[in-house]
Amino acid sequence: MNQFEGLVLQSQEYKENDAIVHVLGADRILSVYARGVQKQTSKNRRIILPFSLVKLIVDHKEHREMDLLIKGELIEYFYKVQDSLLGQSLCFVCNDLLMRTKILPYYQSLMLALYRSIENKSQDMYSYVCFLIASILKEEGLAPEVDCCVIDQQTSRIETFSIEEGGFLCSECNGNRYPKWKKSELIKIRSLFKAQPKDMDYLFSKHQYDLEDVLLLLRWYERHTQIELSSVRFLKSIHTMERA
Repeated sequence: MNQFEGLVLQSQEYKENDAIVHVLGADRILSVYARGVQKQTSKNRRIILPFSLVKLIVDHKEHREMDLLIKGELIEYFYKVQDSLLGQSLCFVCNDLLMRTKILPYYQSLMLALYRSIENKSQDMYSYVCFLIASILKEEGLAPEVDCCVIDQQTSRIETFSIEEGGFLCSECNGNRYPKWKKSELIKIRSLFKAQPKDMDYLFSKHQYDLEDVLLLLRWYERHTQIELSSVRFLKSIHTMERA
C-alpha cells in the first residue's frame, strides 16, 4: 500500500459505477482506478470530488496500468469553486495544461493558491493562471522572446508583442504590422516570463493580470504547440457571455 497526497483535478466516469481519478501531487499526476465510487453508498465517493485536497491509500502493482484506490481522507474541499463558472473554466484550462506537461514541485501549491483565490473572489486568480501557463511554456522551451526584438535582437525601440513572430518586435521590424503596446504592458509580460516561483508575491504586487492576459497566453500556447484545447473554447465562451 502507498500513500499519496494531492489535489483532485478531475474524475472520469468509467464503466457503470467506477471512475478514473487524476490527482496532482508534488512531482507527478497520479491516475487512480476507483471502484464503485459512483454508488451513493460508497465511502470513497466524497474524496474524488474535483477541487479537493485529499490523502489517498492506494494499492500499487507493477502489472497494473493504474493504482487502485483503497481509501482516503478529505483534507480540504474548495466547494465555492463549484459556484463560479468562470473559476471552474480557469481550473479546467489548468487541468488540461498540467495533464500535458512535466509536473514541477511548485505546481501543486500554485493550484492551491488558485482555488483559494477563486473562493475569495480575488483578481489574483488570473495572475496564478498566467504564471502557470508561462511556467509551462518555459519548461517546454516555447517561451516568447522578451529580452530583445525577436528578428534583429535589438534591445531598443521595442514597441509590440507578436504571437506570430515569436515575441517582442522593435519599431523597425514591426513596420506598423502589429498594434503598438504600452510600455507598461510590455514590462508586465516580460516580468511574467522572467519571474521565478519565489518572485510570485512581488510580481503580483507590481502587476495585475486579467482574463485578457490569460487568453493571450493561451493563444500563444495553442499556436506554438499546435494543440487546440476544448477547455480554452469553453473559457472563451464564458468571456464572451460576460462581455455581452
